[in-house]
Amino acid sequence: GLHGLPRLVRDMAKNLGKQIELVILGDEVEVDRDILERLESPLTHMLRNSVDHGIELPDVREASGKSATGKIIIEAKHRAGMLSVTIQDDGKG
Repeated sequence: GLHGLPRLVRDMAKNLGKQIELVILGDEVEVDRDILERLESPLTHMLRNSVDHGIELPDVREASGKSATGKIIIEAKHRAGMLSVTIQDDGKG
């Protein structure tokens, strides 16, 4: 259900002049289609924020001692019978 997210991140990063690696962990976790549809909009919003506001431009990242390529990690797992989805980035925002 997360198949369109890599393209979203790749296209936004290109338009903003950023280098971003998207890592998806737990893509083997089974999730009901209705739940995926409900998560699509909030996940997209949070990813857009990470790309736009969280990850810095490559030269800014390098100046602060980071790799030029930023990283965004999405992790899905079942926890106590509930679906847990986390999104984190290694940017400043």
